[in-house]
Amino acid sequence: MQAIFEFGRALLCGLYPRRCCACLDEIDEGRRWGLCPLCEAALLPTGAGRCPVCGRPRPGLPLRFVGEPCRTCAAAPPPFDRAIAPYQHGGPLALALSRFKYDDKPAAAKPLGQLLARAARGFLRSGALQLPDLVLPVPLHKKRLRQRGYNQSALLAREVCRTLNLPFSLDALARIRDTPSQVRQGSRTARSRNLEGAITVMRPETLRARTVLLIDDVFTSGATAAACSKALRTAKPASVHVLTLTRKD
Repeated sequence: MQAIFEFGRALLCGLYPRRCCACLDEIDEGRRWGLCPLCEAALLPTGAGRCPVCGRPRPGLPLRFVGEPCRTCAAAPPPFDRAIAPYQHGGPLALALSRFKYDDKPAAAKPLGQLLARAARGFLRSGALQLPDLVLPVPLHKKRLRQRGYNQSALLAREVCRTLNLPFSLDALARIRDTPSQVRQGSRTARSRNLEGAITVMRPETLRARTVLLIDDVFTSGATAAACSKALRTAKPASVHVLTLTRKD
């Protein structure tokens, strides 16, 4: 039976070889993150010296200021406790996330989600993230969900929760207004205004006094994370943390 299984698997791999989710070159079955060796070597870690609240880079920051919030967060703290991302948005990951999000590639959720889970495990061990009581994806409006066929943030969050054995909720947070794409909004102010009244909590009793982890694919201006976190705060959670695979600076 095992021999038949291995033969069938080899046949399927021959007919449908695995591809790197960034450059689409063929890759070995053992490549865990779905990236070829060249694309994996080109990943860009976000690095140290960033604001411990919003994650904004601060090149050349003196060591004595590491760990202190940036001026923006100190003057006007965001509605989340911390936003963190393991990788910069560029190179192979930017391409992989674009294919995943816009080219009908839901299967990319598994390797990209496992890559995010590996980073999340490291953040939890180091104390950069608190162990969440509940993990939520950034919600997608039902109209956009019908058009795309899936919510990429939900697929990533499910894979992270499956890998790390964390509790997941799909319906505690909802997008009740179909907003124009954030990509088309030029400024941070325009992005924030675009999301006003778009996000709401559907099950506040599941969030009260709990540590919540919000997962998305990319952190750009922080407007989406802030809008979701502002809505979550109405349910009085203990804390709200934001985890994304990449961050645009």
